Amino acid sequence: MRTSGFRVRVVRAVVGGGLIIAMTAPAAAATETAAAAATEAFTVTAACPADVVPASGFTDIRGAHRAAIECLRWFGLTEGVTATTFVPGKAITRGQAASFVVRLLRAADDVRLPAPRRGAFRDVSTGEHAAAIETLAAVRTPILRGFDDGTFRPKRAIRRDQFATIVARTLDEVVRQTGAARLPAVDDHPFVDVRGEEHRVAIARLTAAGIVAGTTPTTFAPGDKVTRGQSASMLARTLGGLVDAGVVARPVRVRGVVHDAADAAPGEVGKPIRGATVTITHPSLTPGVTVLTVARTNSEGRFALWLRHGEYRITVAADGYLALQRNVTVERDTAPTLDLRMFKPGATPDTSIVTTSRPGDVSVSADGRWWLVALYKGPSRTRFLPSDATAIVLERPDGKRFDLGPAGTEHAWFSRNPDGTSTRVGAQTGVHRLYYRLADGWVHLDARFDDRGRLTAINGQPYRD
Repeated sequence: MRTSGFRVRVVRAVVGGGLIIAMTAPAAAATETAAAAATEAFTVTAACPADVVPASGFTDIRGAHRAAIECLRWFGLTEGVTATTFVPGKAITRGQAASFVVRLLRAADDVRLPAPRRGAFRDVSTGEHAAAIETLAAVRTPILRGFDDGTFRPKRAIRRDQFATIVARTLDEVVRQTGAARLPAVDDHPFVDVRGEEHRVAIARLTAAGIVAGTTPTTFAPGDKVTRGQSASMLARTLGGLVDAGVVARPVRVRGVVHDAADAAPGEVGKPIRGATVTITHPSLTPGVTVLTVARTNSEGRFALWLRHGEYRITVAADGYLALQRNVTVERDTAPTLDLRMFKPGATPDTSIVTTSRPGDVSVSADGRWWLVALYKGPSRTRFLPSDATAIVLERPDGKRFDLGPAGTEHAWFSRNPDGTSTRVGAQTGVHRLYYRLADGWVHLDARFDDRGRLTAINGQPYRD
């Protein structure tokens, strides 16, 4: 084996359960240091310290792959077959492998994925893994390459050598975009059953990094199927390298309190709501959206969960209260505390509401991603922003109501797409009524959207961007 002109020797140790741990011991001190650093970086513990990661709840993951599965679950990169089972011995398909890799790349801060290359493979057009497959095929140096007949065969079980090549190409793409998490530059290995050039170098590089290992000291079993447990171990070690290089950040602990805010002044905590369900999704109400995590409040109305930095949609449900939905941004290495204020239906009166009736009483501006609203209230035409309000409640055309929480920095409503359409809070065709709670009562505003999600009228008056 050679690396950067230096000779190296490969040392292998057999540990419990028949696992093979790869270690390189080069003759040159500089190469030895670099190889040792790479092997140390690409480990499960580099991503997930054992004393930090919470239990996943899977009852069938005893054994060699348990730490890796718990790690990926903590990062939100894998799910169980059921709520309590992972089925680590089940083979994964080529399509599933693509989805795993896309999730991993999307966790990296500075890695940008291209739009899917539609029609990349003639047998991939629909299905849950189609977008992931076509995305990896669109990368500058494609991470996925199909068969000579133009197919990808997404439902076929993926082999160990094929998966190794995909992981190596994935790390090469990370290096191309960030310069970090580089694999050792080796091209040889001790496996007598790895023949041909297609996967040889990828297996050698991943073995030197400690991401993969043989089934024995001299065999790799390249044609064997990759199981869910094995894929988790490979990806968790890869993740360790990305975390060690600063490309991916660990999840942070997010805490919050859910309480009845009817009689609570701004900044105060009202009566705690026990047993409320807190659901975290990506900031969209698109049907079929993936639920990332669910928590329930304790007797003090409090909950805690782990989230990676990014934008999320929080939905809170509790018996006798309006549904609450808010967008929340979790900053890197910052553990936020969420104040989730809920209202009973009677807390938002349908009568005796001060209304804004003249066109001049409302101004709406398009500020980048958001529609921003300014309101004018009463004979004196006092101007205020929704950020002055203590609560915002949305009533959609279908009659459903959502408590959007205290305004605070959430003074913008309905994210505004580049083409002028709006998607936030699942804008529907028809009139949406937004209630703003002020110190002296409620003010409402009516916003009408057309069937394309464009804002067309405010309080019955035409709106033009």
